[in-house]
Amino acid sequence: MAMKKALLAVFAFAALAFAGFGSAQKFSIYTGYPLGIGGMYYLSETMRVNAALMAVPGAFGVGAGADFILGKIPVVKQDPFPINFYYGVGGAGSFAGGSGFSAFGFGVLGFGGFEYRFSEGLGLFSEFGAGPVFAMVNIEGLGSSSGFAFDFVGRFGLNFY
Repeated sequence: MAMKKALLAVFAFAALAFAGFGSAQKFSIYTGYPLGIGGMYYLSETMRVNAALMAVPGAFGVGAGADFILGKIPVVKQDPFPINFYYGVGGAGSFAGGSGFSAFGFGVLGFGGFEYRFSEGLGLFSEFGAGPVFAMVNIEGLGSSSGFAFDFVGRFGLNFY
């Protein structure tokens, strides 16, 4: 029951936080892997920041990062709403904790994705990224561990212009 209340509070907080982005030049909401809900705010056409609330088995987590979009390639040049492929690099950090478990990680990733703008103010996007991450994990009764790994991210969401 406590987990359901916490999840409801997280979704309510996210809805209120993203409601204030209405005056931004571009912002996004998304879901994906790792499982959760997040948002991105575009500082410019090539720079964005993001934050996410994640559901980890037996725990909740938060993450944040910044991405630099290196380029866009038109896939379908239809007027007025094209389909574009984009790619870039980014960095992120995250923390997850629960009953007897905590983890902290940070890393870099390369990513690529597609966006389909189906109206003047709305686009649908899907992206995938991968890269090295350094993680520190503490499990009650088993101790602590740290090391490097290769991690993946996937996002699916809406862009608002």
